[in-house]
Amino acid sequence: MKKKNYVVSKNTETNIIHMKVLGFMNFEEMQEMWGKTMPLMSDEQQKILYDATLGKALPAKSRQWAVDVLGKQLSEKKVKIARVVSQDIFNNLIAEQIKEKISKHAPTIKENVQIFETVAQAEEWLMSS
Repeated sequence: MKKKNYVVSKNTETNIIHMKVLGFMNFEEMQEMWGKTMPLMSDEQQKILYDATLGKALPAKSRQWAVDVLGKQLSEKKVKIARVVSQDIFNNLIAEQIKEKISKHAPTIKENVQIFETVAQAEEWLMSS
């Protein structure tokens, strides 16, 4: 059995879902991680992430869902994503590239995707309105 490169958990006090990447993940593993994350979300959070108002239902975890639906929700400031700096330099470079791509496609969502030094800083920002 293949070892998972991620851990998914939920803080029941804050309702923040933690997705910790432990190693390199390909797109299929990213889809799998999101699949494990969905059941931890409240019905309201799930609707925010994948209630498609695009005239068609998009399967959660698909590449199209990730780009169209999650990107749309980010641009409407309905969801916030916080990332904590990794000790792995390659993870940090990839995170910066992703943030740069996001801001090129939709500059208004840049402030809803932030990178922090510690988990505590990330959680504080997520809990702020």
